[in-house]
Amino acid sequence: MPAIYLIRHEEPELRGRFIGRTDPPLTAQGCDAAASKLSALDVKAVYVSPLRRARQTAQAIACATPHIVLPQLAEIDFGEWEGLSWSEIEDRWPGAAVRKIEDWLGVPPPGGESWAGPGRPHARGDRRPHGGECRLGRAAYRRRPQVFPATIWRDYDL
Repeated sequence: MPAIYLIRHEEPELRGRFIGRTDPPLTAQGCDAAASKLSALDVKAVYVSPLRRARQTAQAIACATPHIVLPQLAEIDFGEWEGLSWSEIEDRWPGAAVRKIEDWLGVPPPGGESWAGPGRPHARGDRRPHGGECRLGRAAYRRRPQVFPATIWRDYDL
């Protein structure tokens, strides 16, 4: 029976910080964890975010074909919050932090994107803060083209 694996990247160097588009590599432990968890997988295709942490995690997966990098799988841009911890954000933007907690999906960070922002493949607002791509993958598996731009279906035969 065919299966789809939805895999989140392993531990990045800037753990505990907002690192949407910031592109740190995995820690040594993250690389080791990816190898130990994923090296036994043998798949027909790997679709991966262009971010280094995702590509490094995906390198552990055996695949006969090259990995397909999809910019649409990249994390959102956290704007001025990139690289900061939540406590730093609360100190610098207390009002924005409160609004974000009240509407996590809809309120963007200053200069950044919301989880449900326009132009995102998941702009319907049903994306979760971590592992949001899992929802996209489940939608792809169910063949729900309204979640993905038509070009993904055509170009990548999802």
